[in-house]
Amino acid sequence: MFRCKENCGECCGIVPIDKIIVKLCEHKAQVNATEIIAFGEDEIVPMTEDFFCIFLNRTTKKCEIYEFRPEVCRQYGEIRALKCPYDPRFMPKKVK
Repeated sequence: MFRCKENCGECCGIVPIDKIIVKLCEHKAQVNATEIIAFGEDEIVPMTEDFFCIFLNRTTKKCEIYEFRPEVCRQYGEIRALKCPYDPRFMPKKVK
């Protein structure tokens, strides 16, 4: 089992967030969203132009809405089936 790298932030921006949470926490956004991807009626991914979450503090690499973070963020690193795509152990090997 792995644990997320502390303050990595690499997966922030690919996880859908409930629209209600985005509205409730919009004052905590670090930047304005340049792209919003809809996931059904209730969830969106509000991203910056370089594909990071608007709630990621770029200096500290910490989530500014940590207390409201999506369920997958709460589980990541705790469930064996979830493998971090940014962890070198799980990245595809380059073919020479």
